[in-house]
Amino acid sequence: MSLAMVLANQHGIVMSADKRLTLTVTNIKNNESDSFVATDNEQKIFVTKTGHGIAYVGNSVLKDNACTSEVILETIRNMPSTHTALKEEIRYVMDKIVRHDDNAVVFTAIAGIENGKRHVFVLDSISNIIKEDTDALGNGYTYLGESKLASEIVNMVKHDHANLPLQDTINYLRFVNSTIAKIQYYGKINQTVSENCNILVIRNDGTTWVNSPDILN
Repeated sequence: MSLAMVLANQHGIVMSADKRLTLTVTNIKNNESDSFVATDNEQKIFVTKTGHGIAYVGNSVLKDNACTSEVILETIRNMPSTHTALKEEIRYVMDKIVRHDDNAVVFTAIAGIENGKRHVFVLDSISNIIKEDTDALGNGYTYLGESKLASEIVNMVKHDHANLPLQDTINYLRFVNSTIAKIQYYGKINQTVSENCNILVIRNDGTTWVNSPDILN
């Protein structure tokens, strides 16, 4: 699976997502599946009208052949208000995805500053339950997709995430992302994570792309 991460601390919120899109082909004769890289330019982070960031991992193509990224972009364009709350936005997006494919396996995270406080919420199509991933101070570290590898790296390379300056946070998420991509490559594991990633920074004074996707909102 792909990799998306969100790190929130006193300096702001940084979101990252790799850019790889893999497709799986199943041989109907023997039911064996094989995956291959379709592109390393898939958009997995999106900015809402309110300046919140939404990231996804999971099924990139839904059963009606709609692309998940296109569904999310279209949903954001059609969101009813520029003052929509974080929980409402992530629910709105997931509902649209499930309407296209009620068997989709998609994990989402939304991040933003609401009423002066940092929040990160996660929602997946399996549990369909919104959970907050930030503490009372607005700090938190979230990873979606390749969470086992990400957790192992985070536990190995200890950092005081709550106090990392923004640039260090950006560099740290890039490091985790590229390390997982290299582990997959040299370990001959299914290569679902690209070495490069898109980065979005959310602060009190606005939302900024550091590495922006080729398809901009």
